[in-house]
Amino acid sequence: MEPLVAAPRTDGSVVPATIVASDGFPLAATRFLPADASRGVVLIAPGAWFRQCEYASFARYLARRGLEALTWDWRGIGDSRYEAGTRDRRLSMRAWAWRDYEAMLSWGSTRAVHKPLLLVGHAFGGQALGLAPSAELVQRAVFVGAGDVSHLPAGLFRRWIRRAAWHAAIPMLTRVVGGLPLSITSNCEDLPGGVARDLARWSRSATYFGNWEGHARLAIPIRSYSFRDDLIAPPDAVRALLSRYSRAGGQLLLLDPPPGARRSGGHGRFFQQDALPGLWESAADFLLSRA
Repeated sequence: MEPLVAAPRTDGSVVPATIVASDGFPLAATRFLPADASRGVVLIAPGAWFRQCEYASFARYLARRGLEALTWDWRGIGDSRYEAGTRDRRLSMRAWAWRDYEAMLSWGSTRAVHKPLLLVGHAFGGQALGLAPSAELVQRAVFVGAGDVSHLPAGLFRRWIRRAAWHAAIPMLTRVVGGLPLSITSNCEDLPGGVARDLARWSRSATYFGNWEGHARLAIPIRSYSFRDDLIAPPDAVRALLSRYSRAGGQLLLLDPPPGARRSGGHGRFFQQDALPGLWESAADFLLSRA
């Protein structure tokens, strides 16, 4: 089976594509092509409940800086959601890390011949890089809002709420409705049942993923961005994740809300065009320092 099936171009620089995982699952992806010769390839690995369209503006910016950027939807999310439904046994967070991520790394390595393969990992996209078998193909990475869930704030009320979710609410909802309907109360994508159960199972553990050997092997420069008021990935959790990548040259940049704003605007604020002056330039400069 061909690893990539590309549709015709739509606007001269954006190419919809399908990348097929090793188990045959088709993943919706989009290529953002630079106007001139590419200086490298950057994979934009999404957060758990984010669609690839939310990274399009940032991907276009990277293409203007000379990088070929690839976005995608994890299986069961956005345009990678197919008729099998949320109860499909192939839909799990483990499959995201071990099959979907691997498919993107394989595709990226074929595109980045004699050029660097780079990564921007948002939330789960940064957490799970060390789980992918071919993670060492990446030569430099930027993480955004990526933290170790086992190091979330330990206040009694928050701890009680999290335990109720991980131990009871999520397992019950996935049995009844087949998934986790986040869109009912937010703009987030609904999570398939297997994905939500993996998230709950990992989050119940004192060590989250449990096996961090792949993270510890990855000896690449990593810059991690964290908004100080991000409740999903607070700075302590972001620091803890960086420590899991123990051989990497980890650098943490703490960000304050924009001038005049009381809050940063959420877990995905980084990828909005008006996030902070110079923010995208900073990330691109870091990636291109290798290119």
